[in-house]
Amino acid sequence: MLLGRSVTGVFAVSGAAQGLFKVSVSPEAAMVEHGGSVWINCSTTCQDPGARGGLETSLTKTDSKSGPGWAAVLLVGITEWVSAAQCYFTCGGDTKVTAANISTYRPPERVVLEPLPEMELGRAYNLTCWVLNVAPVTHLTVTIRRGAQTLHMETFQNHTRIGPNNIPVTHEITPQRWDHGQEITCHATLDLTPHGPHFENSSSAVELKVYGEFPHEPQLLTSLYIEVGTRATARCGVAGVFPTVGEARFTLSFGGESLNFTVTTSGDTATAQGEVWSPFPGQRELKCTVTVGPVSRSTRQSILVYSECLGGSRLRPEQGLPRF
Repeated sequence: MLLGRSVTGVFAVSGAAQGLFKVSVSPEAAMVEHGGSVWINCSTTCQDPGARGGLETSLTKTDSKSGPGWAAVLLVGITEWVSAAQCYFTCGGDTKVTAANISTYRPPERVVLEPLPEMELGRAYNLTCWVLNVAPVTHLTVTIRRGAQTLHMETFQNHTRIGPNNIPVTHEITPQRWDHGQEITCHATLDLTPHGPHFENSSSAVELKVYGEFPHEPQLLTSLYIEVGTRATARCGVAGVFPTVGEARFTLSFGGESLNFTVTTSGDTATAQGEVWSPFPGQRELKCTVTVGPVSRSTRQSILVYSECLGGSRLRPEQGLPRF
């Protein structure tokens, strides 16, 4: 990029002398770490040993060297994200100028995956990765992987903002059974070659936890009728939940009050068992909820609490109804 101002102390190029000598600069496109330094070398094909040249720039110069047909200048403390330096040589009264583009970079400070919730099978979720404090973004590539498999890759060649940025990258995933236990990672590559170094940084791995397959609804087993003050056993069982029945969490309530219970497992079945009772007659609801990760299933059963004697008359359920 040529500076938009004339070079101080440099005369206009003579049209008649153009093409008789050349001026070169190295590097033509320098990538320097923000706050760093770089040597800019200017040279000419002019055969006149008295040819004089130099470097014009807004950047800070602290050292220089020169010889027949060349000059080198050390630029330090470079904090401009995009700048230029102009090499010039005067040969036989004619002056030519060529420019070096100078860009500063900042390697990715950190790569962070946003925390993932427990996931429900078949429901869409966003995986979001942040690459923090990186420049220039146009040289950045971000890759989201599941194990060794690439799920998403994104580049930013059309990014227009100059300087360091925090860059988010989002990819939608709909988890399946085989995703459970897989690790998600995010990888950032800042590739400045051939004019600068190559950097890579990665996030910590985040494990996918996928839940929620209920082949069968929870099943309640209990007496449909219990006598006032009498305790009856209530059981709630669930089978075949994904990923394992050991992940199942139970809650039991009777008449809106939580019950104490124990949980046992056998094969792919888990069963919660507690006791129900009431000091008063009437209809009560027994409710069982089974939760696996973010997914819950509930089942309910209405139970009649009866009294042997109410107001001088007997009140009890019909005979022959099943009792468990």
